[in-house]
Amino acid sequence: MISSELMNIDIEEAPHMKILQPIGGVFDIISGDYILGHANNWVLNGGFPLTGGMAIVGSGNSFKSTLLHGLTLASMSLTLESTYTNILTYDTETNIQQAHLHTFTQQHKNLKGEDILFDKRWKITDKRTMMGNTFYKSVQNYVKQKIKHKKKLMVTTPYFAEDGKSIYKQIAHTYMGIDSFTDFETDDVQDIHDKIELGDSKGRMVFMNQGLSKYRLLSSLPKLIADGSIYMGMTAHVGKENAVSAGPSHLPPPKAMNTMKAGDKIKGVTERFFFSLGLVYQCGRVAVKLAPDKSPLYPFDKVEQHTESADLNEVTLKVLRSKSSQSGLMFKVMVSQRQGLLLPLTNFHICKDDGKFGFFGNDVSYCCEFMPTLTLRRTTIRKHLDENPLLVRAVEINCDLYYITKLRKMPDLSVPPTPKELYEGLKEMGYCWDKILSTRGRHVINEEYCKIIAVSTMDLIYELKGKGRFKQLMVDSKQTIEQKKVKK
Repeated sequence: MISSELMNIDIEEAPHMKILQPIGGVFDIISGDYILGHANNWVLNGGFPLTGGMAIVGSGNSFKSTLLHGLTLASMSLTLESTYTNILTYDTETNIQQAHLHTFTQQHKNLKGEDILFDKRWKITDKRTMMGNTFYKSVQNYVKQKIKHKKKLMVTTPYFAEDGKSIYKQIAHTYMGIDSFTDFETDDVQDIHDKIELGDSKGRMVFMNQGLSKYRLLSSLPKLIADGSIYMGMTAHVGKENAVSAGPSHLPPPKAMNTMKAGDKIKGVTERFFFSLGLVYQCGRVAVKLAPDKSPLYPFDKVEQHTESADLNEVTLKVLRSKSSQSGLMFKVMVSQRQGLLLPLTNFHICKDDGKFGFFGNDVSYCCEFMPTLTLRRTTIRKHLDENPLLVRAVEINCDLYYITKLRKMPDLSVPPTPKELYEGLKEMGYCWDKILSTRGRHVINEEYCKIIAVSTMDLIYELKGKGRFKQLMVDSKQTIEQKKVKK
C-alpha cells in the first residue's frame, strides 16, 4: 500500500471560499448556488463577484451605467444591515450627474432618507481629476491600508472555514466601479493626444499604449481586489466588428466569447477582459414598456397612469460569462430612467411575464401565492411594492423559486415544490407567513449584528421537508423573528 503522506504535495492551498456579495432577487440566483452554512442553514452564494470583478457591456443608451450603479447600491444596502461599507466610482466619460445618482440611492431600503454622496460614503472621481494610472495607484494604496489594518477589519461570513468547523472570515468589503473601461486612459496616452495633430501616423501609438495599460491593469486587478476585498464592477461599450474577407466569401469574425452574438465586439478592452472577469452581463434589447393605451405598463402613480411616458424600460440581459454559475442565460430587468434599477419590480415582472409563475387570477387582477389576500393590478403594483415590504419579500421568494425550478438549483437536484405547495404546506405545518415574510432573504457578513434573521428560500423548502430549524416562525411561537444583537 502506498503511503498518502509520501504522495501529498506540501503546498499552501488557496482559500476554499470565493464569496459573492448578495444583490437581491434574480441577480443572486442567476449567478450563484446554495451552500450549507455554519449555522446549518442554506446560504445563497450569489450576486457581486470578488473573483475578477463584474462587467456590464452593451451598446449606447442600453442602461449599462444605470445597471452598474443599481446593482452596487442594492448590494451596499444589504451590507449596511450589519456593518459599514462605501463605494468608489471612477467616471472615465466625465458625465456623471450626482443629483441624478442620489435619486437612484432612494430605491434601496437602507439608503432611503440618506445622502451617501454628501457624506462621502459614495465617492466619485473622473478623468479630469486624475488619469487612469493615478487612479490605479490610489486603489493600490487603499488596498495596502486595508491589509495593514487587516485584524481590525475582519468580519464573519455565513460559511465554514477550511477546517469545516470554524467560521470563515474575510476583510470587510467595499465597492468600486469603472464607468467605462472602454474610455480608460493613462497619462502617457493623453500626452500623445496633446503632442500630435489629428491624422498624424504617430497617433497609432495611442491605441498601442492604451491597450498595453489596460492589459496590465486587467492582469493585476484580480489579485489586487481580492487582497483588498473590493467588489469591482465596470462597464464597456459593444459595437460591430467588420467581417474578414477570405477569397470570394466573407467569413464572420471569430467570437471573443462563444456566448456573444456573431459580429459583436466589446470596444477597447484587450483580450484579458474575456478571461479575467468573473461575471459579464450584456445589455441587449431595450423596450419601453407600454400598455395598450400607450401609458406605462406599470405606472409610477395615478398621474402617470393616464400619460404617455418613456420612463419605464425592459432591458434584456445575457450572461456572457459566469465563473460561479451558468453562462448563456437571458432574463429581463425593469429600469426607470428617473429611479434607476427597479429590483422588486424586476422580480415581479420575470415571474408574471412567464406564464404568471406564482400568481393566480386573471389578466386584470391577480394575487401572489405567498400573499393570497392582496389583490394586485398592473396599474398599482409599483405602489404596492414601494409601500409593502412583505410583498417585496413575497415576490423575492417567488422569483427565487422560479429559478430554483428552472435552473435545477436544488442541492440534491430534486424537483422543488410549486409556490402553492410551499405556501400551503408550511401553513398546514403551523408556520406563520406574516413572520416568514418579515425575515431577510439574503445572508450578509457579520450576521450576529443583524436585527432580523435571514431565511433563504432554500431554507423554506427544507422546512417543508421537515427540517424544523425555524421554530420561531410557527404561528403559536412566542419568539420573534428578531435575533439578539451581540455587542462588539
